[in-house]
Amino acid sequence: MARTARSPAPSPTPPARPPARAGIASGDYRATTDAKGHYSLTVTPGTYDLTVSAFGYADKTVSGVVMGDGGSVTESVVPEALASQTVSGEVTDGSGHGRPLYAKVTVDGVPARPVFADPSTGWA
Repeated sequence: MARTARSPAPSPTPPARPPARAGIASGDYRATTDAKGHYSLTVTPGTYDLTVSAFGYADKTVSGVVMGDGGSVTESVVPEALASQTVSGEVTDGSGHGRPLYAKVTVDGVPARPVFADPSTGWA
């Protein structure tokens, strides 16, 4: 029989929650948090390590989550936010004249939408 581990229901003082679109993993079991950080993970009875991972946060693992037969467990996990930096720059042609260019700018491994350099200034 499968069981569910889930984040708590809303309360007057909202509990800490994982960030939106965080990955929740326990062995071969996987889930993704919704826009409010809620998740539901259906597992068989046993003892599990629950790991939360999301871009911009350090992975966090809660060890020894026990799921009994016929039960459910509420486990709130909040990973620590990592330091972030702003990246900016100018996109110019390679002719040596430094003319600004319209360009799409992306960063590998960053799940954000691309930005576009202003064609009149080259700044992104």
